[in-house]
Amino acid sequence: MGSEGDHLTALDAMTGTKRWGFSAADTLWADPTVTDGVLYTAEKTGTLSALDAATGSRLWSVETHSTVKYPPVVANGALCLATGAKLHALPL
Repeated sequence: MGSEGDHLTALDAMTGTKRWGFSAADTLWADPTVTDGVLYTAEKTGTLSALDAATGSRLWSVETHSTVKYPPVVANGALCLATGAKLHALPL
C-alpha cells in the first residue's frame, strides 16, 4: 500500500496487520510494481529500487538522474521506467 509521500507499507492480506514498511529518501510519485516476489518502486528524483516483497529488504537500487512520474513496468524480461525524457530498460 502506498501513501502520499515517501513511505510504503505492506499489509497481511488475511489480517490487515502491517508486515513491513519502507521509507524512501524522496517522494514516491508512481505506484509500485510487483512481479516474481520483487517490488519495484521509483522516487521522484530518479532512484529506482527493488525490494523483497515478503520482507521489504532493499535488494538493489539504481539512480536514473531523471524525474520519475510513471510506475515501473515489467515486460518481455525487462524492467522499464519512463522518466522526464528517457526510457530506461533493465534486464531481469
